[in-house]
Amino acid sequence: MMDEISVSQLKECLQKKTRLLLDVRTVEEYLLSHLPSVHIPLHELEARLQELDPAQPLAIICRSGGRSGQAAQFLDAQGFDDVVNVRGGMKAWRDDIDPTIEVA
Repeated sequence: MMDEISVSQLKECLQKKTRLLLDVRTVEEYLLSHLPSVHIPLHELEARLQELDPAQPLAIICRSGGRSGQAAQFLDAQGFDDVVNVRGGMKAWRDDIDPTIEVA
């Protein structure tokens, strides 16, 4: 079972800088709106794995939690120590934290 955090927990992580946020949405989705994050679209993740530090705690976000869940499972299988999926993704962030952001 993949570990998950809520968008409220993510907000705290971002404020305290305790986790790096990885956004795995498409370029178009990312350009529309994003949080402070590293952007690697899900389909590029395997090829760009060297851009991430396996020891760095990661939170992974997408639109609603599906693609980020896939990315979290993949990174976990690659030996990343501390990976969590952001439950509900950017839609949950919009609904619970910031209603002004646009989500494709």
